[in-house]
Amino acid sequence: MSLADLAHDVGAESVPTRMLAELAAPMRGDGLPIHPEVEAATTAEAVPARITITMRDGTQHSAFVAAPKGSPSRPFTHDDHIARLEREVSGRWPDRVRRQVIEIAESLSDLDKVSRITELLASRSGV
Repeated sequence: MSLADLAHDVGAESVPTRMLAELAAPMRGDGLPIHPEVEAATTAEAVPARITITMRDGTQHSAFVAAPKGSPSRPFTHDDHIARLEREVSGRWPDRVRRQVIEIAESLSDLDKVSRITELLASRSGV
C-alpha cells in the first residue's frame, strides 16, 4: 500500500499526492521502524498500518488502520477499481482512451481479440 493510498484510506483526500511522495521519500528502504501495535494486529486477513505525521512545531497526528482498503477483510469493490483507474490516468491518458479501457474491462468475456486492449494501452490514442 502506498502512502497516498493510506492517506486516502484514513480520509486525507485533500493532501496532494506529490506532497505525500515528498514526505515518503526519506522513509524508503530498510530504515522504517516496526511498530508493535501493527505487528501484533497483523493477520492473514489484514496487514494494518499506522501513520504518524509530525508537524514543524512538533505536533503529531497519528492514525491506525486495522484493515486498510484492499485487505482480504476489506476488498476493493468494482467502483473502487474504476475510481482508482480514473485517479491514476487522469491527465495522462486522453478521456476517450480511458473510457475505452473501462468499457473493454467491463466486458472482457466479449473481447474478440486481446490485441484490441494491448494496442489501446500501448498507443493511448484509441482504436
